[in-house]
Amino acid sequence: MRAEGRRILFGLVTFTLVICVGAWPWAGTRIGISRVMSALANGVFEHVALDAGLQIELVPVAASVVRGDDQNVEEDTRVIIRRPDGTAIGQLGLSLRRDAYLPLLIFGAALLAAPLARRAKLLGLVAGVPFVLCVAVASIWILVTFLSSQQKGTGLVAWQTDVVTFLFERWLTPPGNRVIAPLLLAAAWCVGSLKRPTAASTNADSAAREACG
Repeated sequence: MRAEGRRILFGLVTFTLVICVGAWPWAGTRIGISRVMSALANGVFEHVALDAGLQIELVPVAASVVRGDDQNVEEDTRVIIRRPDGTAIGQLGLSLRRDAYLPLLIFGAALLAAPLARRAKLLGLVAGVPFVLCVAVASIWILVTFLSSQQKGTGLVAWQTDVVTFLFERWLTPPGNRVIAPLLLAAAWCVGSLKRPTAASTNADSAAREACG
């Protein structure tokens, strides 16, 4: 097998192993993911209020909770909407494992499997992981804002409702976006890294030009 073929095979095996191990529904990891992601999101939502002063709080769900017949995913987190005085006026369930962790896992697996130098992979993880987490937090905010906009008295004007509805329908509703978006992000980083000349190649080119001159 040629070197290029071995490289492709190694990348496919790496991607598959990372996805299989990381996405396996271990009993103890679901609540751990929810706790970590909820803490990160709540740290942001403490400083971001909806219209009419409504606040968002994410609360991990106990590991013993079983998915109901009317739910298409196994929820691990409850989103609670509160008034400024702390009174809860609504809540909804979601899966942070699906909406935040799995996109992060897909991005990391694609980057680790890519034919890049270790430094490029490390820089990609350092830059990409916070970006994917920010997108996940923004997605939750858009979801809650969209649901709030369907109720009267939220304080959203018509154009704000239209923008939130557009983002919800085009960004959150298509389930494939959770897979496609992190893959595109990893691909974009790979293309940019491969096009960027390394310090070693730049020095070699300079030395060659000097020798020719």
